[in-house]
Amino acid sequence: MDLNQLLAHHQLALIDAQHDPCAIGRAASMDRAHHYADRIRLLREELGVTHYGSPDCLGSPAQA
Repeated sequence: MDLNQLLAHHQLALIDAQHDPCAIGRAASMDRAHHYADRIRLLREELGVTHYGSPDCLGSPAQA
């Protein structure tokens, strides 16, 4: 899977966890979300992609 596919699957797992009325289903969806988060982290490291919240991706403040 490419990074966009992993991000989409991660987001869907989080949505599934939020809306599942069953605790077992929520736990399974969160397990899936953690699995995708790990794969996203590894792929970002492999590709040299910055992580969200990194100072490198925030840019500099606009000059007035």
